[in-house]
Amino acid sequence: MLATFAKGDNLGSMQLSQMNTYQVNKRLFLLCAIMCAAACTASAQDTITRLRPIDVSGTLRSIEPGKLAIVDAQGKTYACKIQEADAKFVSLAGLKFGVKLPPEVKVTGQRALDSLKPGVLLQCTAEVNRLGNSKGVVTTLKLLDDGAVEPGIKLQGKPASRREHTSAEVTGRLAKVRRDRVTLDVGKSEISRSGQITLRVGSEMALVSSKNHQRAAAGDQVVAATLIPFSNGEYVVRSLEILLGSEQAIDSAETAMLRKYQNLSDESTTPRDERSKHFLLHTDISPRSSAILLERLERMLELVSRYFGRPPDRLIECYVVADLKKWPPDAIDPAGVAKIASGEGVTLSRSLGKQRRSVVYSSKKHGIVQHEAVHAYCFQTFGSTGPTWFAEGVAEMGNYWKQGELAVNINPVAIDLIQNGQPEPLLKIVAPGQVTGDSWKAYCWRWALCNMLANNPNYSGRFKELGIAMMSGKPVSFETAYGAVAKEISFEYLQFVKHVENGYRSDLAAWQWGRKFSPVGSTRPRRVKIRAAAGWQASGVSVESGGQYRIETKGTWTIGPGTTVTPDGAAGGRGQLQGVVMNDWKLSKPFELGTEATFTAPIDGNLYLRCRDAWNELGDNDGEIQASVRRAK
Repeated sequence: MLATFAKGDNLGSMQLSQMNTYQVNKRLFLLCAIMCAAACTASAQDTITRLRPIDVSGTLRSIEPGKLAIVDAQGKTYACKIQEADAKFVSLAGLKFGVKLPPEVKVTGQRALDSLKPGVLLQCTAEVNRLGNSKGVVTTLKLLDDGAVEPGIKLQGKPASRREHTSAEVTGRLAKVRRDRVTLDVGKSEISRSGQITLRVGSEMALVSSKNHQRAAAGDQVVAATLIPFSNGEYVVRSLEILLGSEQAIDSAETAMLRKYQNLSDESTTPRDERSKHFLLHTDISPRSSAILLERLERMLELVSRYFGRPPDRLIECYVVADLKKWPPDAIDPAGVAKIASGEGVTLSRSLGKQRRSVVYSSKKHGIVQHEAVHAYCFQTFGSTGPTWFAEGVAEMGNYWKQGELAVNINPVAIDLIQNGQPEPLLKIVAPGQVTGDSWKAYCWRWALCNMLANNPNYSGRFKELGIAMMSGKPVSFETAYGAVAKEISFEYLQFVKHVENGYRSDLAAWQWGRKFSPVGSTRPRRVKIRAAAGWQASGVSVESGGQYRIETKGTWTIGPGTTVTPDGAAGGRGQLQGVVMNDWKLSKPFELGTEATFTAPIDGNLYLRCRDAWNELGDNDGEIQASVRRAK
């Protein structure tokens, strides 16, 4: 009997405040939270200085947990970090520094009721009787911050009878919106024995007055923002005022699922069993949470099994625990108890001949359960989870996979480490003899490598074949699969960790290794088409250091919906044609070109061209231009 263990120290559940409890690589040092007025210092050798605040206004270009981007009237983009309400500080310079800077936030405006997610807190004044019935039309609904007020119905007067209506303050969580009626969960009481009340509303909008910047969406107006610049080039938001004006983007699949289970209880229970097609849950989490978890697990399993081409052939058993005190002493394996108690997860897998069985033990966090379920599927389907780098990298990918989505979408703290930290050498990531659960930072680098290999068309085919072979116990390795293209992978891996952000797509950023390059003369230009929705693209021209070259273009391209520009680009440089020269796997500094230009080659090498745009925003670009390159006369 073989027992294998795979720890679920997943990125989705990671807390900044816990980082300094992990044992980390010697080449990385412990993260320190530094509260400063003028400077943030990590060591005598490395210092970041806090600079003079700047005031900006404009449009909110993007927003995600811990980050947002503001475009001012001149087209300049400020990529900023912002301290979330549950964070102790903002990380800087790849987690080398931390600064405590909770922002002052004011968000006002309106949101369409049908764009609000179930569970948000709403408040209004309505005519209600003591039977829990309402009459008339509610003219104003207010969207409140979570925890601002407890749900309930407060009568303003003293009606003579239970049927008589009187004015009341109604506060509740959104259950559903149907035409001109809104149903709120207000909690069970003498007035509302069902725990819900349905109100007729006279407006399709809810008023917003919030201190939570997450109420905003891309396209909203930034009335005013004060940013703190740091000497390493990063910005942190100190104050922010936003006027809502766009329709909030909705994750329709997620929203539909939340609505689907909105009538189930959110109260935890005694241990019970819940079933779906491929999963058996032993759990004490709430009925609503377990229903949502099972649907997420089924979606994830469908995507993972479709990717590997092997449907699950047996049930995956999971213990998902909210409160260990509710469970009998011997109900859970001791190894599982230890991980659950620390808020983590573990998959215990055993085989006897061709009989294979995995059991997931996890805390109540859905992301951890999903991570562990990937381990369970791989072991039960193929016989093992493969080497550690592959097992943990793929498990993290499975945790974040969404139907039809090719863009990166993971915890922003992990993005910060990958983009700003010292890149972990590729051969160290895939080195044999590693163990699971070593550190969350190791998980980040494994995810980065696996994500790049799985989504970059230069390597994706071999990655799937390699994974199946390794999990099936065949004598293959990273080196045998990719040895012939080791330099290409190493280069693209470093490009990935340099540019990755949520929204980044490896399929669009892939390099064109198969193209041939040669010198060009002054009379017969080399013509090439350059796409807006792509990274650096081969021109086919090799250049000489100090040589003068002429480039001319035809056509336009779009850099986001409704924004068509020439290769000269828009304000701030977005959409401008850029060049770079590669020599011996190193890149020159990018240089501006535009619709037409004469440029001096900075080094010997091969010329690549691209449409200038943020690396995580290539996906909404479209169109192509034709460029002609020749030697200048």
